[in-house]
Amino acid sequence: MDTFQRASLFERPGRAGRAAQRGKTNRLLSYAFLTLIGITMVVPFLWMISTSFKPKTEITRPNFFPVAPTGANYTEVILDTELPRWYANSLVVAIMSTVSVAFFDTLSGFVFAKYNFPGKRIIFIIFLSSLMVPTEMLIIPWFIMSSNPITGGTWVDTYWGIAFPGMITATGIFLMRQFMQGVPDELLDAGRID
Repeated sequence: MDTFQRASLFERPGRAGRAAQRGKTNRLLSYAFLTLIGITMVVPFLWMISTSFKPKTEITRPNFFPVAPTGANYTEVILDTELPRWYANSLVVAIMSTVSVAFFDTLSGFVFAKYNFPGKRIIFIIFLSSLMVPTEMLIIPWFIMSSNPITGGTWVDTYWGIAFPGMITATGIFLMRQFMQGVPDELLDAGRID
């Protein structure tokens, strides 16, 4: 009989079994808790979808499924409102902002990461400091800037007036700078040679 077998003879039986049982119980309680949280999150969404298929007379009733499901609510929203126009406006502004942020923030991040020039750190700190200014404080200056006739016109009720404040962001510049710092300088030198 070797040492391992003798040691296993003197161990208390059931210690490993109790730990395994406790682990199973903890796992079961965790899954039950997470399932409850998941149901709490999903049920309001399903209720909203169910309510969207109810006629106006059924909306206040507490039944989950509609008695007489109808798609009239969707037809009314699409045909009687300007929802398609609003959706197109949002899409245009999102595309303008996304393309602009991808272009300008990438260029700025590259310059801050790879070039040395006087005042580089101070300018970057000023950019980062702008993150501390809440958007609510900037709404009135943005509106005044958009409606200023000195600039040669007005941006009120245009796509530019909505998209301009988000076209270059300090967060994007910071993230692109951090990414560009990870690009090896040797790769840039190889690109210059080619």
